[in-house]
Amino acid sequence: MKTMSKKLNLGCGPDYRKGYINCDINPKMNPDLVMDLEEALPFKDNSIDFVLAESIWEHLNNRVHFIEEIHRVLKPKGKTIIKVPHYKYPSAWADVTHKFAFHPMAINPFLNKFKLIKTKCTRRRFMKWIKPDIIWILEKK
Repeated sequence: MKTMSKKLNLGCGPDYRKGYINCDINPKMNPDLVMDLEEALPFKDNSIDFVLAESIWEHLNNRVHFIEEIHRVLKPKGKTIIKVPHYKYPSAWADVTHKFAFHPMAINPFLNKFKLIKTKCTRRRFMKWIKPDIIWILEKK
């Protein structure tokens, strides 16, 4: 019998994804689990196959704790995709809830725990010189 993979969508907001445990601090988003990502994730060690963290890391005060929690709950060889605003993108600072914007190498201090599969700086279709987002695809070592 094939077991279902356990996937998290952290800070889901309105991006509710079928097949994921959708987590958000705002109950109005109707997540599966209302939780504060500044706290410990309420999952057992090595219990999650995949973590999606799109556009959430920049809102947190304790960014180191957040990535350590992702590492803790991921199974060995589990993967995560983290999407953050590029520090050079002006709109990264237009959102007053953003506490931080990122350089593509900001993930480097965590590469002792994760294997970097890919770093991608996205571009806008009509403004190719602008790189608004960084996407890291990581695998737990």
